[in-house]
This record gives sequence, C-alpha cells and structure tokens, in this order.
Amino acid sequence: MCTLVCSRQNMCALVCSRQNMCTLVCSRQNMCALVCSRQNMCALVCSRQNMCTLVCSRQNMCTLVCSRQNMCTLVCSRQNMCALVCSRQNMCALVCSRQNMCALVCSRQNMCALVCSRQNMCALVCSRQNMCALVCSRQNMCTLLCSRQNMCALVCSRQNMCTLVCSRQNMCALVCSRQNMCALVCSRQNMCALVCSRQNMCALVCSRQNMCALVCSRQNMCALVWSRQNMCALGCST
Repeated sequence: MCTLVCSRQNMCALVCSRQNMCTLVCSRQNMCALVCSRQNMCALVCSRQNMCTLVCSRQNMCTLVCSRQNMCTLVCSRQNMCALVCSRQNMCALVCSRQNMCALVCSRQNMCALVCSRQNMCALVCSRQNMCALVCSRQNMCTLLCSRQNMCALVCSRQNMCTLVCSRQNMCALVCSRQNMCALVCSRQNMCALVCSRQNMCALVCSRQNMCALVCSRQNMCALVWSRQNMCALGCST
C-alpha cells in the first residue's frame, strides 16, 4: 500500500517493497525520497528548504524530522529504536549498535558526536561554542556536560561512573581506574588534575590563581585545600 502526496513546486518519488506501508508528504520547495525495506514502517516529513533522507533496516521503526536549513541523517541497525532531532544551522549524526538506545540533541553552532557500545546507554548534550566528546566502554554509564568556551574530555574504564564538570576558561581532564569514583571541580583561571588508585576516594578543591594536584595511595582518604598565593603539598602512606 503506497501513498504519495505532493504540494506545489515539488518533486516527490516513492518506492515500496513487499509487506510495507510507506507515506511521503512534501512541503513547498522540497525534494523528498523514501525507500523502505521488508517488515518496516517508515515516515518522513520535511519542512521548507530541507533535504531529508530516511533508510531503515529490518525490524526497525525509524522517524526523521527536520527543521529549516538543516540536513539530518538517521541510520538504524537491527532491534534498535533511534531518533534524531536537529535545530537550525546544525549538523548532527547518531549511530547505534545492537540492543542500544541512543539519542543526540544539538544546539546552535555545535558539532556533537555520540558513539555507544553494546549494552550501554549514552547521552551527550553540548552548549554553545563547545566541542564535546564522550566514549563509553562496556557496562558503563558516562555523561559529559560542558559550559561555554571549554574543552572537556572524559574516559571511563569498566565498572566505573565518572562525571566531569568544567567552569569558564578552564581545561579539565579526569581519568578513573577500576572500582573508583572520582570527581574534579575547577574554579576560574585554574588547571586541576586528579588521579585515583584502587579502593580510594580522593577530593581536590582549588581557589583562584592556583594549580593543585592530589595523589592518594591504597586504603587512604586524603584531602587538600589551598588558600590564595600558597603552595601546599600533602602525601599519605599506606
């Protein structure tokens, strides 16, 4: 069962295979095309001055909605449900692996990318004038949030939950080992780094115009607080 509806100044084409139900609706000054495979239900809706393309594989339900002056592409693998929504002047891409649910939302003047491995749920949200990247391993849940004019990177190992939050004009990096929970918070004009070993809980707080670093050994709990124009060091034994 195929249905094609075209408005003025449009060129529309619809191709259907067996056991498919496809519908294509085009607005003015658009060129839309929809191709469906077997046992799929696909729908494509385009607004003005857009070019949209949707391709679905077997046993998938895919939906693509584009706003003005956008180019969006969605590709789904087997047993996946993927959705992509783009705002104005953005280029967004989402790729999902098997048994995953991935979602990507971008704001203006941003380039965001999200890659998920098996049995993971990953989400990436970027603000204006930021470049953010998130990579997750197996059985991990990772989240990266960036503020304005920041470059943040987060890498998590197995069985870890890591979170990195940066303030303005900061460059922060967090690396966690196994069975650790690490958190780093930086103030303005600071560069902070925190490294934790196994079975440790470490915390570092820096004030303005300071550079602080804390390293903890096994089965220790260490804390370091610096005041202005001071250099302090704290070391703990096992």
